[in-house]
Amino acid sequence: MKSSGLLLLLASALAAAGRHLDVITVNDDHAWSPDPARVAPRVRWSGQPFLVTEW
Repeated sequence: MKSSGLLLLLASALAAAGRHLDVITVNDDHAWSPDPARVAPRVRWSGQPFLVTEW
């Protein structure tokens, strides 16, 4: 699947989750701080606050 297809799938999944959840959370350990450019679309797609955590 091309990256644009993965983004569409992610956007669809977050939109569905946002209808049922109060907050969306993801474990993101790629850097010390989350990249705002990666978080902003996820907030927009889900319509919910987005919490980045690490286990």
